[in-house]
Amino acid sequence: MQSVQEVPEHDAGVSPADTIRAENAEGDGTMTTSSTRLKKHADATKDERLDEEKASRSSNSMTGETTTPTKTKTTCRDLTQGMKKTDQAPQTMPQDQRDNAIQANTVNASIRSKNAGSKRKISKRNRRRNKQFTDPDQLESEIRQAYFSAASWVAMRYSVSVEDLIDHVRAGGLHHAARPSSASQYVEDIVLSVAICQGSEQAWSDLRQVFDLTLTRACTLSMSEHDAMVFVQKFLSDLADATERAVNSDERSDTTIDEDAGLRDYIGLIPLRVWLTNRILATLDEMPRPETRPATDNGRAGRTSLQLVP
Repeated sequence: MQSVQEVPEHDAGVSPADTIRAENAEGDGTMTTSSTRLKKHADATKDERLDEEKASRSSNSMTGETTTPTKTKTTCRDLTQGMKKTDQAPQTMPQDQRDNAIQANTVNASIRSKNAGSKRKISKRNRRRNKQFTDPDQLESEIRQAYFSAASWVAMRYSVSVEDLIDHVRAGGLHHAARPSSASQYVEDIVLSVAICQGSEQAWSDLRQVFDLTLTRACTLSMSEHDAMVFVQKFLSDLADATERAVNSDERSDTTIDEDAGLRDYIGLIPLRVWLTNRILATLDEMPRPETRPATDNGRAGRTSLQLVP
C-alpha cells in the first residue's frame, strides 16, 4: 500500500510554488514525500548571514577599524524562523595602543586650550584697540560726564568751566594720544592745570602744597635733603615760566613751537603727580655731573657732590 506524507508548512512567507514534492520508494513498498522548502529557507538564511558579514567587513575597512571575529550559534529553530543568536567577544585594545590614545587625547586637549587662550588674548587686544581709537565726540562726552561727576567742586574752586577743560585737552592733542580714554580718570588734575594756565594763584599754591613733599623725596635719591628742597623750588619756578610763555603764545596765535610748554602739555594721560615726578627726574638726569677731586697725599679720596646749575 502506498501513502503520501507532506511536511507541514512552517513558514507562511514561502509560497507553495517553492515546495517540491518528491516520492521515495521504501523497502516495504510505501511512498514518502518530503518537502525541500525547509532546506531552501536554511540556505537563504546562510546567504543573508554571509552578506551581512561582507557588509560589516567592508564598512570596517572604510572606517579603518578592526573587529574581532564573532561566534554564531544557529539552532534548528532559528533556521526555521529566520533568527540568529550572536555572541560577540568584547573588543580589547593592546596596552601600547591605549597609552598612545591617551597621549594623543592629552596633546589635543592642550592644543585646544592654547588655541582658546590665544583667541581670548586676541579679543582683549581688539577691545584695547577699539578703546584706543575713540571717537572724538564720544571722548569729549566722557570727559564732560567725568567733569560733572568727579571734578565739579574743584572746578568751582578755580572757576574752570567744562568748555575750558575741553579746549585744553583739544589744544594738547588728546584725540591723537595713545589712550585718550584715560583722561576721564584724572579730570581733577586737568582742572588744576587749566586753572594754573589761566593764572590762578590759588591753583599754584595748592599745587605746591600737594606735590612739594613728593618731588623733594624724589630728588633726595640723588642729593641731600636741603639741596632737594632748593632744586624743587627752582623746578616749579621754571615750570611756571614755561606755562606762562605757552599761554601767551596761544593768545598771540604764534606759530612758533616751544619745546617746553609747561602744564599746557598735561592732558591727563597719567596722574599729575607722576607727570611732575618724571619731569623733575629727567631734569636731574640732564644736569652735568661734578668732577671728583684727586686723592690727597694723606690717602683720603675726594667725595663727589652734586651742584645745582643756576
